[in-house]
Amino acid sequence: MSKTTKKLGKITSFLIVFAIALFFGYMLGKLLKGDSSVESNVGINTWLVILAIFPIVFFVLGIHEAGHALAGKMVGFELIKFAVGPLSMDKTEGIWKFHFNKSIETYGGLVISFPKGDQNLGPRFMKYVLGGPIASLLLAFLALLFYFLIPSLAVYFIIIGIMSLLIFIVTIIPAKAGSFYTDGARFFRIFKGGKVGQYEVSFLKIMANTLQGVRPRELVGLPELLDLGIELNEPYVVYLYGIMHQHAWDKNEIEDAEMYLEKYLEGTAAAPAMIANSAILDAAFFHAYEKKDLEKSNAYFQKFVMQPFISQTQVLATEASIHFIKGELELAKEKATAAKAGMEYILDKGMAVIYGEKIDKLLKTLSNN
Repeated sequence: MSKTTKKLGKITSFLIVFAIALFFGYMLGKLLKGDSSVESNVGINTWLVILAIFPIVFFVLGIHEAGHALAGKMVGFELIKFAVGPLSMDKTEGIWKFHFNKSIETYGGLVISFPKGDQNLGPRFMKYVLGGPIASLLLAFLALLFYFLIPSLAVYFIIIGIMSLLIFIVTIIPAKAGSFYTDGARFFRIFKGGKVGQYEVSFLKIMANTLQGVRPRELVGLPELLDLGIELNEPYVVYLYGIMHQHAWDKNEIEDAEMYLEKYLEGTAAAPAMIANSAILDAAFFHAYEKKDLEKSNAYFQKFVMQPFISQTQVLATEASIHFIKGELELAKEKATAAKAGMEYILDKGMAVIYGEKIDKLLKTLSNN
């Protein structure tokens, strides 16, 4: 489990325990004041509130994440994943799908949004990260308002309000725990500028360009950005190794591509499942298509577990390459044809360009056999 996951898990656990303690403190205070309505209904109300604790926690966390999603939408970011508690929705191959969240590491809430275009990325990203804390603060004020408007539900609004205020405070204070930056820290990293701000904005620009269809070999400033990330000891520099792998492979620099792939795999070993499996699939495809190494490609592919945001097209391309080196040409052609038809569904449009070229080359080879 990643350090980020552990941090989110601790925050979620703390909020649940705090909410329960808050409720019992509230009820005790009412009883000590001699509130007869509490004395007569405390048994029923106690269990009702205890049963409501988990939904309230996930509701409050969900509002925070919804704030990020809404702010992202307003500044031109594309939302592809929203998860909180046991529920998750993912945009896969252009379609939103709702499903049970099997990943405990995202129970504390997760939004994945990618920037469209690279104009004014710094200011846009700052608004995006502030969306969550602002939503939490607004919810706290609304809970206070409804506390006075609906006295019969006062205890619920107290819990919601204090939880929301705590989430606002925890996320707005600039801090870092392991590889996890709070929203406040992410905001000030760009706001203060310098090398850190330069790194953040340049990283966002690379992401925006590749997502919009700039092929890896045409991405500008990648080696310099990687060097800066290493110099600053940035926790997310591992993702740059993945991009550098594609960059080198697209330039037909095979040794460098393999070297960056190894560093990418090493760095994602403790990453969330959705990131680690993306790296594993990249490795399976590279060793099957480029290296013609059946043993390695099979080993990686057997470890791969499908994730919501990974396109089935990438899986099909990998399967086609494995079938080809096995000599199973009909199966290879079938998988390659299906992969070619689904290129538009690869999220990273720049990577889709080189996937398309490689599958075209494979199909041409197959047609000559």
